[in-house]
Amino acid sequence: MRVLAELSLLRREVAAFARELRCEALTLSRRQGRTQQALIEEALDYYLLDARPRTRLVAFAAAVDICPHLAARRLHDVHQATCDCLLLRTLFWSSAQRLKRFGWL
Repeated sequence: MRVLAELSLLRREVAAFARELRCEALTLSRRQGRTQQALIEEALDYYLLDARPRTRLVAFAAAVDICPHLAARRLHDVHQATCDCLLLRTLFWSSAQRLKRFGWL
């Protein structure tokens, strides 16, 4: 039961990360004259290559909803970051299943 509660908190963290990313991209797109989607993809790509496993996996879970083609492209890189943490592995596999269900894998 504890793992489910922790996974729920982690999913809230993913949702907050996605909201913050969208807001930041909107602000930057107005200043820089670039599209919001391009800025989001650039930021997600940066986070998907981060050295910290938790950051990578939170970005991956957000990318599944925001930019699934990028999540599919970085699947192998993120899989290597799942390490020995059950919670992070669970988040990875549930996100990967969503990619598969929506036809990106």
